[in-house]
Amino acid sequence: MLLDALSGYRSHAYQLAIFERKLARGLTVPQILAVNTAPGFSEHHSGDALDIGTPGEPPVEESFETTPAFAWLRDNADRFGYRLS
Repeated sequence: MLLDALSGYRSHAYQLAIFERKLARGLTVPQILAVNTAPGFSEHHSGDALDIGTPGEPPVEESFETTPAFAWLRDNADRFGYRLS
């Protein structure tokens, strides 16, 4: 199973910059919140969150949940001390 570590720790400023870039691209706040948590509320601020993807899938998209890689993670993450959040 090939997995990519996409994003780990994010400072409040970095999370805010993600939000601002997406607003500048014309996304609405509800569209952004479907994928990203608002600055100050992200588990990435704690350093305990990690976004994972797989080759061939767009990064950090809901479509990842339909991949064999996600199924494997769902079934095996706890064996390695991880949980879905």
